[in-house]
Amino acid sequence: MDFRKYDLSEWEELVISELKHQKTFEDLCFTIDGITINPLNPIDPSIEFLPIYRERPTRSGLVFSKNFDTIAQCLEWGPSALRLFLQDGNYPRIEGVHWNMLDVELVGIGKDTDHFIKINGLSQDITTINPNQYVDVNFEVPFPENCTLLIDTLNIDNAAIFININLSNDFYKNIAGLRALRLFLSHFKHEKNRSLQARLSVTIPTTAPSATPENTILEYTYKVIAAYMGGADYVFQQVENTDFDRIAFHIQNLLNLESKITNTQDVVAGSPFFEKLTQNILETLNDRYTERV
Repeated sequence: MDFRKYDLSEWEELVISELKHQKTFEDLCFTIDGITINPLNPIDPSIEFLPIYRERPTRSGLVFSKNFDTIAQCLEWGPSALRLFLQDGNYPRIEGVHWNMLDVELVGIGKDTDHFIKINGLSQDITTINPNQYVDVNFEVPFPENCTLLIDTLNIDNAAIFININLSNDFYKNIAGLRALRLFLSHFKHEKNRSLQARLSVTIPTTAPSATPENTILEYTYKVIAAYMGGADYVFQQVENTDFDRIAFHIQNLLNLESKITNTQDVVAGSPFFEKLTQNILETLNDRYTERV
């Protein structure tokens, strides 16, 4: 549906009509520090609206590691996804778990054939990711300028790609970067006419040796929010099985299940700031892809 565009004067008139206590529009442009500001004018003809669609809600997951004695202990935390790594050439065993009471997706990294885990005598499939389908993307380094590995992995004729993302400390760029990646992959599939299954996974460690637990949990929380708002398919927590890690994961689950962020296709759609930032990153991604191929 096309909506009528409003000019700045109409927008100011609406703002003034909503102001209480006889305040004027100029009152909004003055702070107690004596600094004059101008509210953001959302009318910018250079900004393109970029619709993004979420295939499914984000899954909150844990990375199973040696810090847990058993997978059953890991599942007690209540994840909706569990990321497994090979141990001595095989995936770890799951014992003592009533699988019919759980809805957990198993994601295995490291084998390129179909595998399953025996659970209470039954076979449970694992979503397996082979090395040719797996790529790390780091938002802390210049991104998307540094995305050669991602482009090379896309050019391999795979039916699926699993992108593991390390977020930066830039909250806004994390959201825009994830949105741009989703758009880029969607355009890539349509232009190449490929049935590519792409999954964006964010892995966030909760342990920062140089930071206090309070600061670390704040950093973890805003990265989780950015991952949800950007539309990641998975948000995995890499933990050391401490009370502090458990609190951080409960915050993640609350944000996922109670805020309903992940039930919305694109929570920042239409925001001039995010649309422009996403557009800039997407254009750079397209340029790097053109240069590489």
